[in-house]
Amino acid sequence: MATLRDAIKARLADLADLNALVGGRIFHLKVPQGTARPYIGFGRIGVSPLTKLEGPVGKVTSIVAFDIWADDAD
Repeated sequence: MATLRDAIKARLADLADLNALVGGRIFHLKVPQGTARPYIGFGRIGVSPLTKLEGPVGKVTSIVAFDIWADDAD
């Protein structure tokens, strides 16, 4: 089973227009120093267990932050 990180990175890489802009520079948690802009950094910043009245269901809801960096807004 793919991890959330792998699934997000694969989905972003599959978006041709986005990938054309960032040139494949999509990073999880740590962006290497000196990376050329534009690039995308992302990471999970929160997680909450899903529950029913009977208790936990064994799944979670994740909050993911995306940081997109470029030299200009265009």
